[in-house]
Amino acid sequence: PGIRRLAEEALPVNLAISLHAATDDLRNRLVPINRRYPLDSLFDALRAYVRQTHRRVSFEYALIAGINDTREQALQLAARLKGFLGHVNLIPLNHTRGSPWKAPEGPAVEAFRDTLAQARIPVSVRLERGVEIGAACGQLRAQH
Repeated sequence: PGIRRLAEEALPVNLAISLHAATDDLRNRLVPINRRYPLDSLFDALRAYVRQTHRRVSFEYALIAGINDTREQALQLAARLKGFLGHVNLIPLNHTRGSPWKAPEGPAVEAFRDTLAQARIPVSVRLERGVEIGAACGQLRAQH
């Protein structure tokens, strides 16, 4: 409902969606709000947003080794985004103390990116910034 309201506002802002998974089963684990607004519902709202605003949607996708960095997830993501006015921003997970999750190795990140690119899905890999001082995404929260 918030995405549909945002479209009505006609604000010159860019919408970014924390996606992190291409299937409801996995996204339910990684992004609990997905249980309330599953992917089909989310994408219905996003299609309405794009139709009304003509603005591209950015999809943030934190890559987690062995969790959501598989070829199957990349192929499912490509299928879901085919023909959609959007851009995928791949973010190798920033390690945080106490977390069992890790970032995938470079070749896995490249393979995920390449799978999307071969499907003609606009994609980029975010550069790591702030990791060395504990200020990257998720790191400050883990310290407090």
